[in-house]
Amino acid sequence: MKIIYVLFISIVVAISGFAQVSYTANDSVKPYTGAFGYGTNAGWFPPHNNYVTANLAAGNPALSVDGAGCRSIRSALPDDHLTNWGINVDLGSWQHYHSIGLVENVAFIGYPHSSHRETAIYCPARNAQSGMFKDMYLPIWDGGANGTPINDNNTYALYLWNMVNTYGSYVRFYEVWNEPDFDNGQYGWRGPSDPTSWWGRDDFGCELVRFNGSIYDYIRLLRVSWEVIKYMQPDAYITTGGIGYEAFLDAVLRNTDNPVDGSVNATYPLKGGAYFDCLSYHVYPQFEPEVRHYSLTQSQWVNNRHSDGAANGVIGKKQRFEQVLFNRGYDGTTFPEKRWILTEHNIGRRPYGTSVGGEDIQRNYQIKTMVTQQLAGIDQAYVYGLAETEPLASATSTFQLMGLFTAIANQPAYSQPLTSAGVANRTIQTLLYGMTIDKERTANLGLPSGVKGGAFKGSNGAYTYILWAETTTDFSEAASATYSFPSNLGLSQLTRCEWDYVNTGLSSQVSSNNIALTGTPIFLESSPSLPIELVDFQVRVTEDQRHKLLWQTSSEKDNAFFTIERSADGAIFESLEKISARGNEQGAFYESFDSNPLQGQNFYRLKQTDIDGHFSYSAVVEVFFDPLHIFYLETYPNPLDPNNELSLKFALPLETAVQLSLRNMHGSLVWEKRADGKLGQNHLQLGLPVLPGGCYYLMFEAGEKKEIQKLLIK
Repeated sequence: MKIIYVLFISIVVAISGFAQVSYTANDSVKPYTGAFGYGTNAGWFPPHNNYVTANLAAGNPALSVDGAGCRSIRSALPDDHLTNWGINVDLGSWQHYHSIGLVENVAFIGYPHSSHRETAIYCPARNAQSGMFKDMYLPIWDGGANGTPINDNNTYALYLWNMVNTYGSYVRFYEVWNEPDFDNGQYGWRGPSDPTSWWGRDDFGCELVRFNGSIYDYIRLLRVSWEVIKYMQPDAYITTGGIGYEAFLDAVLRNTDNPVDGSVNATYPLKGGAYFDCLSYHVYPQFEPEVRHYSLTQSQWVNNRHSDGAANGVIGKKQRFEQVLFNRGYDGTTFPEKRWILTEHNIGRRPYGTSVGGEDIQRNYQIKTMVTQQLAGIDQAYVYGLAETEPLASATSTFQLMGLFTAIANQPAYSQPLTSAGVANRTIQTLLYGMTIDKERTANLGLPSGVKGGAFKGSNGAYTYILWAETTTDFSEAASATYSFPSNLGLSQLTRCEWDYVNTGLSSQVSSNNIALTGTPIFLESSPSLPIELVDFQVRVTEDQRHKLLWQTSSEKDNAFFTIERSADGAIFESLEKISARGNEQGAFYESFDSNPLQGQNFYRLKQTDIDGHFSYSAVVEVFFDPLHIFYLETYPNPLDPNNELSLKFALPLETAVQLSLRNMHGSLVWEKRADGKLGQNHLQLGLPVLPGGCYYLMFEAGEKKEIQKLLIK
């Protein structure tokens, strides 16, 4: 049946020219290959601008700002704002996001400017003006009549066209509206057996107090978004708008954008599920039954107000949405399964009323939910919010104490401390970013009852395990368990880090047997299992503006070849060159060149392939390339005879002082020198003191440029 259905749509497209995108989410959903971003909502904290909040989210070494360890951000690009201030008003902000490592970002969209908004009173009972774009039911495309392929008279399509043209390079997920199903808790939560619920009626638009439109209008927004954005940016994801009610999702899936009654006809051939490939939802666990529910059999409230209860609430919410999707055919068989993002979630640093919260509970939840979300197949998660909205002493609501930083509004932003949850978030990012959840390895851990966690695999073959004892007592993080890794994993010693590792820098070596666990998660790192011993992998910019890749092995066995891979975003890599192995069991030096580096960021890694086809990856090396402001550094000879001078050739994008320092393997300073550096090419001859043979590290600092190179002295 599905093949006939797709052919029918193709005929409609061919005859009417209505669609410019030849597929829908009923046909295919693109796999997500980006890194899990440990994201945050940007928020608004006057007088601080977007640059400041981004620096706090990600950190900015140029300003000595450590940040909260986020690698993705959710922000707004509403039509009202872009029309008022000009389409480029936030372009610098989004460019800054990318420059400091905030990628795979979410933009929530919609919200028409008054000149683009319907003037009709949509809900007379509330005297509420329609929240919809005027003329959004006009044809989406006009074949270029106004200089663009979209119909410029369709105000929503025109807004999307201009917005994506300007910001598309910095956005991966387009979230259509924010909480369109918000109804002040009136009807959305009610179950299918309740005749007033949304499960059995579609006339609930007047109850959507933030949306002020019908369910058909919302599907229309999804359809126009799919058509325009997928045409312009095929690798983007169209998502629902951070919804909270399963009944709203069901209404989207059972209706079309037919403004009369949501029925199917030739003009409105598909229901709402065809026009989004990713479901975005919001969950505040205190409202979920996994945390607190009334038991009819026990005639009392059942409370699980602890970190595991809260983390379970996040996944329970996803499972309930997932059941709605499966019931409507989005099960991977009838139609493709959806991708998932979670764009608001958190619990408070203090409990108020019956809510879950507390310093330790929030901190542990932050770690646990990031593990369980990735095990559940969620691609991105955005904590609410970047900072608390009230100081602890004056807060009156749990929502005021959801943040990675303490209150920063009207405070010196960079001097405000992270909350415990913020410290935990930064530790997660430091130890896990770029690693992927390994569900098979997690299953192979054989975690017993009372122990929870996950296994994360790095590109170099190393694993990091997060483990904890499951909390079960209301308002308590007290829990204990003992765990031993299965012997078939071949682990004997692991490096243990605590939740506050980014503050302490402390780690310890522990046995893989009889590990004592509490309700606070721990991080256990294993060494990579590599078919070679890779001593070093470096990338240098050369005088002729190429990237020189250098690596060294100390031993090789059954090594077939290396593949040099490059990426523009650190997530999707392409192969550049295949290098045959030397076959030298005592190790070897290798070098290669990238003669056409990418403008901006370049990420490189080595893929080593064994003779039996097994392979592993090196760590990723990042290099920024700007031919107009070239910076490179070469040191030679290397290895250096202790009686020879060391030569440095380097280029600088500006005239500045150069600071050089040499440290031994223990980190002790053994030599330093200051010199003047001029714009462009420079050459220094350095007479070093007589030093014992061995490995040293030369640090080169010039303005904002800093580089460390390994120096071998014979």
